[in-house]
Amino acid sequence: MTPHSSHAADYSVTDHSVTDYSNEKLNKSSTRKETLYENLNDLTALVADTVQDHFEQLQQYDDIDIKVNPPDPRLKLVRCEQPISVKILSTRATSRITSQVRCESQTPWSVYITSSVALFHNVVVATSPLAKGNALRQEDLELQKRDVSRLGKGFLLNTDSAIGMELRRPLRLGEPLRETLLIPPQVIDRGDTVAITAISQQVSVVANGTALSNGRTGDKIRVRNENSDRVVRAEVTGPGEVTIQIK
Repeated sequence: MTPHSSHAADYSVTDHSVTDYSNEKLNKSSTRKETLYENLNDLTALVADTVQDHFEQLQQYDDIDIKVNPPDPRLKLVRCEQPISVKILSTRATSRITSQVRCESQTPWSVYITSSVALFHNVVVATSPLAKGNALRQEDLELQKRDVSRLGKGFLLNTDSAIGMELRRPLRLGEPLRETLLIPPQVIDRGDTVAITAISQQVSVVANGTALSNGRTGDKIRVRNENSDRVVRAEVTGPGEVTIQIK
């Protein structure tokens, strides 16, 4: 009986040691800090708000439509202990905007998120197909709301500067009108009698002349001074009028 009792006591001690070791391991595990991660949906919303505010502050657009391309759902970003910053890297009004989202806490991180942006504004378009050389009238043009982020540069926001101008090339129905498509009308024909104004810092002198070529406002053309029979180059300033700057 004595040997049997001794084995029982040994078994009891061994079992107690295993239990203590397991409890110690569990206690250490429970005190370990759990890693928290950012909610990617919250980051997406933060970028959308930032981009929206940016274009609203410009006060250049009638409507703004923003669709943020969400980051990869597998992305794990440690919860930021500081306010997260969003910097818009694209300075131009394009249809694709890139934003840098940054955390500058003890565990810093940075991620780039893109957005598809539509910026709507009324622009000048053709009311019908218009031919090259067409002198534009008010009824040829109207305002329509378009996504200007896809139009590039040079589109017109009103018709004032276009009326009376001519087209460099044909314009389709509904096509936006750009500054580069406009040229001043021809106001002087070859052989026309013109008034030549010679301007210096002190005085200006007007003489009669004859145009030796056609000219639009702003063009430099050859004219003959009828008083001196001298041929000079002068700038067309209006119908029947040219100017020479004398240094």
